Amino acid sequence: MHAISSIAIRQTTILTCWCCCIGWLLASASAETVTVDFAGLLDAPESHWNGPAEQGETVEGEYGPEVVGTFASHGLQFTNIYEQTYGSWRGFSYSNETDTTTAGFTNQFSACAGSGHGTTDDTYAVGFGHWDLDETFDSDEPFDPSNQAHLFALPTLELPYGSTIESTWITNTTYAALSMRDGDSFAKAFGGEFGTDPDWLRITAYGTDASGTPLDGSVDFYLADFRSTDAGEDYIVADWTEWDLSALEGARRVHFNLASSDVGLFGMNTPATFALDDITLRFDLPAGDYNRDGLVNLADYTLWRDSLGSTVDWVGSGADGNLDGVVDFDDYELWKLQFAAASAAGNIALGHAVPEPSAAAVCFYLLGLTFVVRALFTH
Repeated sequence: MHAISSIAIRQTTILTCWCCCIGWLLASASAETVTVDFAGLLDAPESHWNGPAEQGETVEGEYGPEVVGTFASHGLQFTNIYEQTYGSWRGFSYSNETDTTTAGFTNQFSACAGSGHGTTDDTYAVGFGHWDLDETFDSDEPFDPSNQAHLFALPTLELPYGSTIESTWITNTTYAALSMRDGDSFAKAFGGEFGTDPDWLRITAYGTDASGTPLDGSVDFYLADFRSTDAGEDYIVADWTEWDLSALEGARRVHFNLASSDVGLFGMNTPATFALDDITLRFDLPAGDYNRDGLVNLADYTLWRDSLGSTVDWVGSGADGNLDGVVDFDDYELWKLQFAAASAAGNIALGHAVPEPSAAAVCFYLLGLTFVVRALFTH
């Protein structure tokens, strides 16, 4: 009896320690940061895309038919609205143009930094559009950040399921930067004739959750700021600069609005454009939840098995648990550990077709499954 009790105690201790180790491994694997860029969207140099979206919906707009749609980059969705009559657009486009010297709207797709951020690819996103903060000659509805319709009319990006936005890199377009520096037929030169006008261009990011409900709070970034009493501190952003957006915790979508000190009868005079690149996301989904239903169960294993060896075209998709772009045995190990630990703790529903096993049964099941899996896919 004593020997049997000792064996049982040792087995329980081993199982407890094993599950604790699993929990530690899961804690380190359940939160991953990934940087999303726009590599691969353009083949030709000095080119851009501004619509229409291939799967867009044609609706009647203010000046004729518009194609309302999105484009995707590695799981991020960006709004794009293309006006068919005149070829104008708003929302987001993407570009690899590098012209830092030509003024005017014909150069609206060049980042004033002269390239994309980083070294892997020079393609970046260009945003265009805003909602005036005050009433204008042709609109008596000033921007309201609590109004869902106002937010969704702005340049908007949608995050992959289970992710949180951490930051992005931002700069001015050449069009906006030269307009603020020199002035043009629509907008003033910032600082005015004597360089003392307290001008500014501000972009603000707002969040909405999965249901579209606006979140409290927002994050500001000044693309130009001449408000200081020391003229030497005046600036127009001309390089890629990191913008911390982690305050938008809980956002499924991020909406961007521009505002300027240069406002006329018809609203903002400063060009309402900006450039983004290298957007950093944090993924907090349970490792192994490959079908994104909030559960780690055999359905996730089936998805992994059926896609083993494949590559994924956007982060956080399919059965790519470790976010390395390939579905492989490392992703199976992540699923196995999460499945075992959660089942042992009694935290996971396995579905009506699969009864919830005991902790020991789960351990033996997974041990056997591992041998079977490796035998099937290595011979």
